[in-house]
Amino acid sequence: MATIFSPWPLSCFLSSILLLLSGSNVAHCEMVEAVLELNDTASLANVTGFVSASASWTLRLETEGISSERAIRISTSSSYANLSFPLLISVRQGRHISSWTLPFIEAGHATPVVSKTLCPLFNKPMDDNSTINIIYIDVSTPALNNVSFNLSASIINQYQLRINNPVNEVVSASSPVSYVFEYPEGVDRVLVKVTSDSMTCALVSVQEGLCPVDQLLDYPDHRGTFQTMQLLAGINIKRPVHQNFIYIVVSVYHHDNCSQTNHDFFDGLVTLNTAANYNPTFISSNRLQELSKTVTIEISHTLSYSGYAVACVLLVVAFGLLVIGIGIFFIIDEFCCYRRHVTYKFLKKLKEEEGIEDIFEAVDGEEAEGKKRKWDKCTSYLKMACAIICGRQYFNKLNKLKEKEEKINQSKENNNEKGVTGDEEEETDFSLTKRRHSYNRAVSDEELGITDHLLDQNPDTNTATNDTDTATATYDRAVSEELEDIKVTDSLLDQSHDPNTDPNQYTNIDPNHGANTDQNHDTNTATNDTAVTKCDRFCSLLKKTNDPFINELTFVDGKKFQDSYNPYWIYLSVIVVFYSLPVYQLMLTYQRYVSVSGSEDFCYYNTLCSHPLWGLSAFNNVWSNVSFLFLGVLFIFLAIRRRSIYRVYESINIYYENKGKPERKVGVPQYFGIYYASGVALIGEALMSGAYHICPTGNNYQFDTTMMFVLLTLGIYQLFKSRNPDIIPSPHKLLLLLSLLILFIAFGVIYPTMAFYIVFFFIYELGVVWVSLQLYWRWKAWDILKEIRTDIICAVESKDYAKLRERFTPSAPADSIRFFYLLMINVINFGWSLGLLIIRPRDFATNFLFLLIVNYLLSLSFVLVIKLPAHHYKNCGRKKALLKPFIYLSMSVAFWLAGFVFYTQEVTNWLDSPAVSRNNNKECFLFGFYDTHDMWHICSAFGIFFSFLLMMTLEDHVEFKKRSEIRVY
Repeated sequence: MATIFSPWPLSCFLSSILLLLSGSNVAHCEMVEAVLELNDTASLANVTGFVSASASWTLRLETEGISSERAIRISTSSSYANLSFPLLISVRQGRHISSWTLPFIEAGHATPVVSKTLCPLFNKPMDDNSTINIIYIDVSTPALNNVSFNLSASIINQYQLRINNPVNEVVSASSPVSYVFEYPEGVDRVLVKVTSDSMTCALVSVQEGLCPVDQLLDYPDHRGTFQTMQLLAGINIKRPVHQNFIYIVVSVYHHDNCSQTNHDFFDGLVTLNTAANYNPTFISSNRLQELSKTVTIEISHTLSYSGYAVACVLLVVAFGLLVIGIGIFFIIDEFCCYRRHVTYKFLKKLKEEEGIEDIFEAVDGEEAEGKKRKWDKCTSYLKMACAIICGRQYFNKLNKLKEKEEKINQSKENNNEKGVTGDEEEETDFSLTKRRHSYNRAVSDEELGITDHLLDQNPDTNTATNDTDTATATYDRAVSEELEDIKVTDSLLDQSHDPNTDPNQYTNIDPNHGANTDQNHDTNTATNDTAVTKCDRFCSLLKKTNDPFINELTFVDGKKFQDSYNPYWIYLSVIVVFYSLPVYQLMLTYQRYVSVSGSEDFCYYNTLCSHPLWGLSAFNNVWSNVSFLFLGVLFIFLAIRRRSIYRVYESINIYYENKGKPERKVGVPQYFGIYYASGVALIGEALMSGAYHICPTGNNYQFDTTMMFVLLTLGIYQLFKSRNPDIIPSPHKLLLLLSLLILFIAFGVIYPTMAFYIVFFFIYELGVVWVSLQLYWRWKAWDILKEIRTDIICAVESKDYAKLRERFTPSAPADSIRFFYLLMINVINFGWSLGLLIIRPRDFATNFLFLLIVNYLLSLSFVLVIKLPAHHYKNCGRKKALLKPFIYLSMSVAFWLAGFVFYTQEVTNWLDSPAVSRNNNKECFLFGFYDTHDMWHICSAFGIFFSFLLMMTLEDHVEFKKRSEIRVY
């Protein structure tokens, strides 16, 4: 019911007469007063009137008997108000005042209708003990002519929200909605979730319990914590310090494209195209109805701090179980495993043959027989565990060795029963003993390729009349066939150590055959070159390649060799520390800005699974990166332990070097400085990724990808260095190349223009082609190109173009595997970079990162293909991979596939606007704490960890093989 007293015509007339008689030029009249009453029986009041510069309205709204859980909503409209002389509405509620204009202007759009919810009825002066609430509403305008308006007041019955009690509401551009939520006892933090099926752009804000409640979009700096939304918004809000309740406000923009909002960091405001407000566009009533959306507002509990602790502790426990598993692995490997027994057996052999005392004592101080006794005392279950961990081939060969020994003993008994003479028995035992030595050597060094079928080809030892020479000849033929097939040299010389026997009578093989062959070839080539001119060196370019053996490369074993790689991890550690300090300073500044301004559109969070703690808005996204930190430290410890084991082989090789027997050196050199650098890079990734997730944006994304580039570069470098110990690029050059690469990528992030992509295409393709030539020609591409230039000059001067055609005549490549691998690398890189040039994606860093990942996978595939057991690759062939690298490969693939699945389920995307990105937000995936992106962090960390372990153990199968028999690839 509305009671209106309007003395305007008479009072205005009398006031005008009096003012004119007094000589005043300004006409003035009294205000119009009206009284509106709202109660339980009258929930709606409406009034229509006219205002002008000479007359204003004051409405007195009285409410009585209305519960505190309800609120009053004021709606105003005016079809005659204009931009030059707008209508001004002011509401006085106790000590609080709020106001707005008609038409209402927002982001260059003007609307003649505005609705607003007043503060709830319980929010009144504390000294007011009356049951009646009085609200004053003033309506005025500077217009000289009369302007009509309409004002209505209504009661909102359900104004207070409760936990897990969703509310549906229709929101329009001119009619925002607001609700109040009072925190229950024992609840300190809640999640405000707003969902909708409409793509209309809206603003969701959560404000402290202060009046007036800012609901309109013309004061963006007083909204508390706010987000733009299309389909989803979620705000994790803590209980205010001075109040026990908060306001939830949903407003709709006058445009339906949330990407139009501009987030200005320096102003601390969301600027909504204020320049357009000076010339706004009127919105029709039909358009206003279109700019509306139905929203569902829901309050839910958040994860408690005890839940935080459980989730964090469980991740630490998982890492602890990993450490325990690795510890058990090493205990079995150290004390019982057959592979370790073979190592000590090899050292015992060196001690007996070479008289080496210091090396063996430096290893453990125990006798090899003691290790063998430990192995013999192991239970069958423990031996089976050793077989699983160390490689079933060792376990099987040990059992086969015992079977052969039983056959030997049985043959001796048969010979005794058949009356074989002592000389015949001695000869037979000698031949059998020799075969046993051969098999023992094959067990301790499986790469010699002498397999079990050699023993099966032996002559019948059960026949007493068997001729020893025939048996020896048959055995020699079998050995010769095996050696010819895999081109392994000097094997039987190492297998038979009888002082009364000349090993060469069984082998007829030059012990230095593997090294001397290439040396003689080089000598002959040098001699021939002196007899011809430099113009006679024409040959096919594809044929001009050379695959030497490891022993032919120039490098120094020992401490000096390892010291040359130590600067990698030292310099990288310094870079990580000094790079991370300003990064964290910047990111914490961003976090502080978000907390102070309340704008959650500045950072891209998964609002449905963001758990704040210690001032960080998404502590779970930062904490999940601890997996990189933990595994990086663990990998460094594993590398240090491996370094202590490798000292055995290093000492052996140094001994051979000092004795003038370099051809007897064994194994592939290890690069522990690069292993340490890989662990440091994992730690750096933990720091950089954690910093990025403090406030993830497109501008900060480079911090996350920087160490990824370092990790991939080190991974490719390790694969290449596994058989190329003589090429040691300076750490200064490698790190300088990485810094230039990162700087170049930064330009791509900031300026993704056509000019940048053109420059990138040409520079990158030239680099790929040059590196391919270097890899194919064993890092001699520059010398070969000089030869080509010389050959062309010679051909032109002598006019002998036939040789020039011969030079460039296509022919089958000398190294087909490497050729087709590099060809595939060039084709894929060319196609990818050309695609980037055509598409010009905004996210250059991610696309380039994927390109590096593809190159790493291709390089790893190339190495694994070479090591396939059924593949023949020159003298590398028929390698039996150890089970440990296979396990690491399987674990790496499993974690990478799981990580890829989680990565594709994106929860944010900074390429879109914050509102559009928020549409992809998802609930937590694990323990109510980790989302799918956190799972990507964990899985990718384990994937990188096992990838590094795979690369560190890829050459374990040649640790006892002579370097003169190990090819470079």
